[in-house]
Amino acid sequence: MTIFNDLANSRAAADEIDAIAAAYPLLSISREPVGTGPFQLVNFRPGQNLEYTRNEQYHFGTPAIEEMFLPIITDEVAAASAIQGGTVDWKYSLTADAFAQLENDPNVKFAEYPDFGYFGLQFNLRDGKLFADKNLRQAVAYCAQKEDIVNVATEGQGVPIYADIPPASWAYNPEVEQYGFDVEQGRALIEEAGWTEGADGVYEKDGQRLATEVLVRSGKPDRIAFMQLLSDELNSNCGFDMSIREVEFGTVLVPMLSWPHMQQGKTGNELEKQFDAYFGGWGTGFDPDPYALWHSSQCTTADQADTYNYICFQNDRADELIQEGLAELDQDARAEIYQEFEAILAEDLPYLFAWSDVAREALRTSISTTEGDLQLNSPQWHWELHNLTNTAAE
Repeated sequence: MTIFNDLANSRAAADEIDAIAAAYPLLSISREPVGTGPFQLVNFRPGQNLEYTRNEQYHFGTPAIEEMFLPIITDEVAAASAIQGGTVDWKYSLTADAFAQLENDPNVKFAEYPDFGYFGLQFNLRDGKLFADKNLRQAVAYCAQKEDIVNVATEGQGVPIYADIPPASWAYNPEVEQYGFDVEQGRALIEEAGWTEGADGVYEKDGQRLATEVLVRSGKPDRIAFMQLLSDELNSNCGFDMSIREVEFGTVLVPMLSWPHMQQGKTGNELEKQFDAYFGGWGTGFDPDPYALWHSSQCTTADQADTYNYICFQNDRADELIQEGLAELDQDARAEIYQEFEAILAEDLPYLFAWSDVAREALRTSISTTEGDLQLNSPQWHWELHNLTNTAAE
């Protein structure tokens, strides 16, 4: 057995890797890719468009459409106008403004479905932190009309959620705890945790006001609006003084989400304390495996500063279910496992789960399929791309 452990040889190998990396963009593979899909790239005009022709030997059958063009349009308004004008037949991922521009056009239809990502108010669960007390997490849920807040903040683009797996997923559990709006119950939980109402209406305990500041990513109007509305209701309904501060993601939030999770002060020059809560989101995939976000082993520490369970959620039964889900191959059985896991999260409230976006795509009404109706309420509506047809091109 030979072990490669020579520094000079290692450096030579590294130099060769760097040379290959530098040459890679110049290789034809980036402009003449080889694949097995339903369409083949025949022309790429950088900054302008891509042109495809159908793959006559496609293993699921010859595609119904002969040619496909992908224009490169970076402006959303211009892209929506192209749909209206008929020069573009399908626009993937619509902004709210583009949707408003197109929604009344009789020649346009929409694919609409819950996205796989989600947003929520994420509570730091470590001992000694404000929201380590489950009563306070539950009080936040009871003291605000979350569904109404989501609708206003997202301009109708968000679907309220109550656990980590969004409605788009095959593992979604629609029957978890939802904590309906109940100010009386919210106040009772706060008082059960030892807080008493102060002269100004804000609860107090041991000389400390029931107050916290939540950082929100700047430039995200839906997130900012949600937290503003939530904090207003917590203040007015339940004597919970929650304020928000808009901050930059790269310079403030990214460092805060790494151990030891110190929150930057308002002047930006000092680190005040470990954060109490943060409003943010996650993009998830088709497989709902929650290991990275929720398994106890992924709780951040000095030895693993950048794992994703930075709120340090720890639950023995949840860990067991996560492991069972990873080991199970049958999708129906996995769904049952993950639905029990969702029920644990929904009841324990490590996040105030807020919403999952409604994803929208615009299509000309000429787009159809050889296999019947398009299932436009599913994110997989176009997965049989070879069966799509376009009567406008006939």
